[in-house]
Amino acid sequence: MTNGERVRCGMSSEPLCQFFKAGEESIQHVLWDCPSVQNFWSITFPTAVSADFLMLTSTIGSSKILPACDHHKDFKFLGLLFSLQSPGSFGSVETMRFSLKIASLSKAPDDWFCLNCDGSVNLVSNLGSAEGVIRDSSGRWIDGFSKNIGYSTNLQAELWGLYEGLRLAWSHDIDRLEIQTDNAKAAKIIDMVDAANSPFPMVRAVASFRARPW
Repeated sequence: MTNGERVRCGMSSEPLCQFFKAGEESIQHVLWDCPSVQNFWSITFPTAVSADFLMLTSTIGSSKILPACDHHKDFKFLGLLFSLQSPGSFGSVETMRFSLKIASLSKAPDDWFCLNCDGSVNLVSNLGSAEGVIRDSSGRWIDGFSKNIGYSTNLQAELWGLYEGLRLAWSHDIDRLEIQTDNAKAAKIIDMVDAANSPFPMVRAVASFRARPW
């Protein structure tokens, strides 16, 4: 529920967007108008967003009947935006020694550890999973993980892989970590300057690990 809806339901007196305090937080604002979303859109859709998608977002919460056209992909993406659950909130003290690059599995620099993670989605069932492995600079296995994440998109699966991998690295007290991923889109999203203020909880959760007192 948006802040605007909370006010209309008598649940709050503050309708403004929590990120920029500029204008009412409506569904249109959350999905499109908020400045904190613009970097995400510029990476996810480098070219113009389809007219169908914009029309679809504008009719959410209304009784307007959609025209007969295929909105399957648009509904899937809207589902991603609304279904990402916040894995938790973390404090920010100082920045870890942290490197992110787009690459396949390769040796980490001396005295560093390497997290290689991946996310995948079954094309038939749309069920996703995330896997990853942590190795030291000599290639020795430290730990690994595999997680079923239910219905998801490729981007959501990749973000889950990054999050679970960082959680695992934290549990091993690793303070020099190189992350290797083959998904350029996920890497760009979490490497944005304002990732910690992203409207998407999973992006914020990943970004917060970079500010933990490693």
